[in-house]
Amino acid sequence: FKVPQAEQAAAPTIQVKSGPAVEQFTFDAKNIRIAVAGAQRRVGTTVTAVNFAHWIQAHGGTACYVESNMHKHLAYIVKLYGEAPDGNHYGMCGVVYDFTDELARGYNFIITDCGELGTEPQATFTGAGVRLLCGSAMPYELPKLQDAVGRCAGRATQAVGVGVPQDIQPLLESIDEGM
Repeated sequence: FKVPQAEQAAAPTIQVKSGPAVEQFTFDAKNIRIAVAGAQRRVGTTVTAVNFAHWIQAHGGTACYVESNMHKHLAYIVKLYGEAPDGNHYGMCGVVYDFTDELARGYNFIITDCGELGTEPQATFTGAGVRLLCGSAMPYELPKLQDAVGRCAGRATQAVGVGVPQDIQPLLESIDEGM
């Protein structure tokens, strides 16, 4: 009795479509570094960084996403959604995605996905002009967020909660005020 081998399914390619026209702004900023880190894994760090880059691009600015963490999600993102590469640079809806910090050109904003905030925050996080700390407000995750906020002490950092229930939002806002 011989069991047939399963065929290896090829990764699907997904066609990205532009949305409706949105309000345009004028961005005078040059190479402002925005670092996005998570209080722990799986709190929306990559989603926040990617969405922010695309929001900037959709509203008239230029943005670059740089992966600076060990999770390597970018390889999957560009395989599914990316345009043909130009060296280490991949385009998607006008946003450039980079595997390294060796940028192809200047941008209004360079958004770095730092992954989980380390015990000692990464240099890419501490050296950024703007720092965003992603966290979750689930009761069992709040201690991790509060600990991460403590590691950001003395550095202007904005807490970001993705999908935080309305009744818990004031709690997250009070944590953010402590930063």
